[in-house]
Amino acid sequence: MTEAATAARTGRLLEVRLSAPERGNSIDLESAAGLAKLLAVGPEIGALTLTHDGPNFCVGGDGRGFAAAADPAAYLLDLANAAHECVRALSTAGVPVVIGARGWAAGAGMALLLTADILVLGESAKMRVAYPGIGITPDCGMTWHLPRVVGQARARDILLTNRAVDAHEALAIGIAARVVPDDEVDATVAEIAAGLADGPTQAYRGIRRLLDDGLDRTLDSHLDFEARSIAAAGASPEGSEGIRAFLEKRPARYHDSRGATPPDGPPN
Repeated sequence: MTEAATAARTGRLLEVRLSAPERGNSIDLESAAGLAKLLAVGPEIGALTLTHDGPNFCVGGDGRGFAAAADPAAYLLDLANAAHECVRALSTAGVPVVIGARGWAAGAGMALLLTADILVLGESAKMRVAYPGIGITPDCGMTWHLPRVVGQARARDILLTNRAVDAHEALAIGIAARVVPDDEVDATVAEIAAGLADGPTQAYRGIRRLLDDGLDRTLDSHLDFEARSIAAAGASPEGSEGIRAFLEKRPARYHDSRGATPPDGPPN
């Protein structure tokens, strides 16, 4: 049986790849559990990528399993909970997440795209929420991420009408960071992620935290949080190395020969 996803590590870069194109990289209980394990990031990792084999990124949940279930409610609850572990792994990775996609990303597949720090789409990419098309509500963080990315008005339009969003619209409304020819997606993702993997991991973690927490803070409280964060980052091993490298006009070396990241970083 073909594995639904694979993972490979190069230095500080963890590359995860959906690898069941014969079924559109759809998600069932087994593949969701396996993918969540592959997405687990340890301290030796500085960046994470998620790409795919085949013409489509992920066509969503396994509809055949749902249709055959003796208890559809129990099946969907189990599937949602399993898939949510993938969303949690991506959203709490603590390192930059770069995702690349071509073709269709529907349902849970579209939800996975929304977890990216940097999303690279091929020109063939299309996404659809899909859930209302079969009379169900979304999962996988769709109704949490989408309005935060595109705003409430666009999110309601996309969710309620179930219309397709192509790559160029996704770029225009802030879902995607870049659109490239299909045959350049994987190379673009790898290039971006390789640079991030060797960068200041703790600073990136702090940036992600500032961006996430800023959505729920007032400007006044967020300014205080930024001040504490930059002070802690500046005093950390990464900050010290970055400043020394700048003054010495050389590339910064943020990680030792074992690929370890200094333990100190911005505060929670």
